[in-house]
Amino acid sequence: MIGLIILVIVSCADNPLVISLFAISGVWIVILLPLGRLESNKITSRIDDLIISSLELSEGNTNIQIEVSDKEGEVSTLNYNLEIVREKIEKAPVLAKKTGNGNLENEFNKSGDNDESGSALLSMRDQLKRVAEEDKQRT
Repeated sequence: MIGLIILVIVSCADNPLVISLFAISGVWIVILLPLGRLESNKITSRIDDLIISSLELSEGNTNIQIEVSDKEGEVSTLNYNLEIVREKIEKAPVLAKKTGNGNLENEFNKSGDNDESGSALLSMRDQLKRVAEEDKQRT
């Protein structure tokens, strides 16, 4: 490839426009390649952080820091969504503990229609409420 470029330059050595175009192209390549590599390293670093955070969450650790920013882009969207998952995972045991301690009026919202864990927790709480009310009526 480099040999072909040199051949074109040598064959067009008498044309200053061709030499200028090659010189300008070379300058742009020298400038843009390092910038592209730097940007690529930033993205790779952010994806590595996502991988580590998702691994920690998969092991039940919610005491992690997930950087959520207002930047647009796929990595920022993934960070935002992973933070929502982290918060939901963190809130579920709190509801279970409060319910287990007799607090049947605690607040909890499902993530969506497909949130089976949230539905199960709310169902358990509601069932315990019914049982407590029935016991109260019997006495």
